[in-house]
Amino acid sequence: TSLNATVCCASLTENEKTNEFFRTTFPSNLRETYLQLFLLRQHQRYCMQKLQSLYAAAGSELLGVKNEDIAGAYQRITDLRERGVSFKLRCMFSDPATVEHINEYDRFVRDNLHIPRTMRDFEDSVDQLSRAAAALKEKLEAQEQKKRDERQKRRDNVILVFTAVWTTIVGFSSAWEISETLTGQSIWFDTPWI
Repeated sequence: TSLNATVCCASLTENEKTNEFFRTTFPSNLRETYLQLFLLRQHQRYCMQKLQSLYAAAGSELLGVKNEDIAGAYQRITDLRERGVSFKLRCMFSDPATVEHINEYDRFVRDNLHIPRTMRDFEDSVDQLSRAAAALKEKLEAQEQKKRDERQKRRDNVILVFTAVWTTIVGFSSAWEISETLTGQSIWFDTPWI
């Protein structure tokens, strides 16, 4: 097995039962089981590399993200991270069969295709993306908190203005009544519009 192909060499022996296996059962196993395992491991390797390149692109995108684009960037990062986790859960496994020689072949292919090393690199990429997503989430939460604080401040200012106006009116009304009580006279202004 190499990065490009898998090769099998077999020869007939003195044992007729072994020869029968190599003539009938083994070719179908090669076409179905072994080839499928090789293709599956190649697929896993290429998928991990593709996801890693997407992660690298997303990471470089994060360097230039503006404050107004944080929500969109966070969503893209979260979607990418979920794709990676989903791939790992659905497509990565240690033993594909209950038959030991198939598992041995699979381990051989997996090691020659450098799947474990690629998987470690892939997991490192997922971790980096998770840290980037956490940092973006903190920025997003800080922005949302700032907006909430600004809204609360505006509400407080409206209440403050309303309270000041109301206090002035009540104070003026009370002063008016006190003035009338102390002087014993009603104070009316001659205004043409009343």
